[in-house]
Amino acid sequence: MKVLVTDKADAKALDRIRRAGHEVVEKVGLQGAELVEALNGAQALLVRGGTKVTGDVLRATTTLKVVVRAGNRSVALSYRLFAEGDKPCCPTGTKVRVLFRFDGEKLAPQTAIPPSAQRRAPA
Repeated sequence: MKVLVTDKADAKALDRIRRAGHEVVEKVGLQGAELVEALNGAQALLVRGGTKVTGDVLRATTTLKVVVRAGNRSVALSYRLFAEGDKPCCPTGTKVRVLFRFDGEKLAPQTAIPPSAQRRAPA
């Protein structure tokens, strides 16, 4: 998975993402059209609060699957659920946000994670 990082992030955290087998691309400070261009081919966007992820940016991307907002010891994962009839590429259901907190060893969910049937494309 290609992960675009557009805000300054902890090097150790980015190394963990790389060790998990993901490609990390760091381009700090992007906004608007530059952000849309950099998102080409990225499946994930990691921000901390400096990047403005607008509806126009989200609509202009075709490969983005998840936006993660990282904090000091927390991560908010935002994504859309699948609705009946959705294609695997394009969920149109309700947007959800799941908050995780890092306890020093692992991420622990702080809010309910939707059922797996809603997170997967209909067969």
